[in-house]
Amino acid sequence: MKKRQGAFGVDTKSYASEFHIGNYAIKDVGMSRVLEQSKWPTGQRRFTWIEIPTLYLLLITLCLIGCSGDDTTDQGSDKVGTEASRDTGGSDTDVVDSEDANDDVIQDDSTTSDNVDEFMAIALDDEIGMLLTELGGGETQEKIDASNALDMLEKDVVSQCVMYLDLGDDDQRRGAMYFLAGGRMLDVSILDEVVFKTLDDSDVKVRQLALQLARRISLDSAEKLVTRLMSVAQRQDEEEQIRVAAIRLLNEHALYSDKSIPVLSEIAKSDAAANICNAALLGLSKLEDPLKALPVYIAVLKGNADATVKRSAVIRLKKLGPMAEPAIEILGDLMLHEDAKLVESASDALSLIGAAAIPTLIELTESEDRVVKQLAIFTIGTMGREGRPALDALKKFVDDEDEQTQRFARQAIKNLFGVQ
Repeated sequence: MKKRQGAFGVDTKSYASEFHIGNYAIKDVGMSRVLEQSKWPTGQRRFTWIEIPTLYLLLITLCLIGCSGDDTTDQGSDKVGTEASRDTGGSDTDVVDSEDANDDVIQDDSTTSDNVDEFMAIALDDEIGMLLTELGGGETQEKIDASNALDMLEKDVVSQCVMYLDLGDDDQRRGAMYFLAGGRMLDVSILDEVVFKTLDDSDVKVRQLALQLARRISLDSAEKLVTRLMSVAQRQDEEEQIRVAAIRLLNEHALYSDKSIPVLSEIAKSDAAANICNAALLGLSKLEDPLKALPVYIAVLKGNADATVKRSAVIRLKKLGPMAEPAIEILGDLMLHEDAKLVESASDALSLIGAAAIPTLIELTESEDRVVKQLAIFTIGTMGREGRPALDALKKFVDDEDEQTQRFARQAIKNLFGVQ
């Protein structure tokens, strides 16, 4: 029996009795194909055809586009191709078309990624950029005018500032930080982002402003900030003023002192810059247990040559009073120092230590340096009752050949017994 041929010369028996495209079904009814609404829900794919000529499928798709109206807007002809490729009975041509389509998507994603910077540059507001340039690099009046102008703009200046921190020049980044650090209310997420983004900026002024802004950082980001600040504080190639600011900010985060104290101790003992050492010593006095900090203070007195740093350490020892007894020897040596302020501070510290310091002070009264001798006598006198074990040593100077030394000795003896 001769096979019946379809309109395109294709064996009609090679077709299945029904197949689905989108929300529609095409059925064989005798020699005719009937299009009707499918019972299958949207998104469910059921294909039962075995082979469909490409041209035939194209004609059907075009008919569906014309008939379905809005329904096919969401499920366009590109989806038909995608659905066809997923049919286990689809042809090799369908699979290849699907892979080509996927390649196109990947290429589109790559193109989008490559054009991100271009898009951001287009999104920058030129007016805001010019004002930020004036705010960051202009003269005083220009900065004031630019700041006022930015406040008057009915635009999202904050978001623009964040973008200019990534894409702007030095003046624009400085201007953005001046604006953001000017006491304005900022969203927590934006504040944190700006701080961590700018702590390592190439411009020193931007980094300074970042540390200023960091004082307002959220509690959730405080531990991360402490870690970053420790890194900045230890960075030898960083500007001294930046390191000092970072250390001072560390001193305000007592909650994470277990992390910062070792760093501050090492900086205090070994750093060459006096201001940085002094800032570290101040931090230790705030964060560390006084007795645990005592060895650091002594190490500074023995190892640091700068008189201001030594004096800073002695001031911390004075606050310890009798607990500073392990520092008596080094304090006695400082009584011979050429820096008058340091010598005075050492004298005060020995006086506050009390009776344990008397042997060292008696030894100092034998110094050939008249000033050192007189200061040792005076220091014993400031101890009051605690200084009485040195009475015999003081009596030797009552008739000293130097009249001023005599006066010091007599007054010291009176002080030991509370006599005015």
